[in-house]
Amino acid sequence: MADHLEKLGKPVGTPGRIALPVAGDDPMAKQKVMDLVEELGFDAVDNGSLHESWRQQPGTPCYGADLPARELEQKLESLGTTRTEQQHAQFLANHAALQKQMEAQGVKLK
Repeated sequence: MADHLEKLGKPVGTPGRIALPVAGDDPMAKQKVMDLVEELGFDAVDNGSLHESWRQQPGTPCYGADLPARELEQKLESLGTTRTEQQHAQFLANHAALQKQMEAQGVKLK
């Protein structure tokens, strides 16, 4: 969430520091983004190529999870590298449920 980027960054080594996944096909560009993530106060976790970036999309267990680096890495690994149709359907359902929950709390999404 945007307010997390603004408020939850912490210095390197701080217990509970949140990790953010970064995916990309250009190694130099991905490294620049990872450096920026670190500068903002978060641990950057390499999420592989753009083909694998689905693992951090809305509805996945990694999306907005505010996990430390090791836990985020484990969740990303547990999803595999190729999304199955069953995973896709589950992630869509998860995202729809989250949207309804946020709307019920008064969060305007559109």
